[in-house]
Amino acid sequence: MRIDITPEAAGLLASMTGVGRRLKLVYDTEGCGCAVNGVPALRAVDGPSPGDMEAETDGPLTIWYDPRQEIFFEDRLVIDRAPGGPGLLLRGAGQIYTPNLRIDVPVRRKEG
Repeated sequence: MRIDITPEAAGLLASMTGVGRRLKLVYDTEGCGCAVNGVPALRAVDGPSPGDMEAETDGPLTIWYDPRQEIFFEDRLVIDRAPGGPGLLLRGAGQIYTPNLRIDVPVRRKEG
């Protein structure tokens, strides 16, 4: 899988608190009713989960994905700024997967 990130999208991701340079593309089915209904999302992670594969990218970000979820996506994807909006969109050659790509950032608690 290849995921291209436009410069505009990379700039937005870099400006988001807690996102960092390591992400995971997920097909989130939580609350969607069944395993084939889901919503694409990017999740900020510290590293890959066991079995994850690294996507080819054209920028400074590392993106992993679960190969079992690869069936939900085209072989080549683009993360871009949403036209006229403040967020990101995920598209392939044949479709827009979401015009409002969700970014999940873990909540980190301060020790003390």
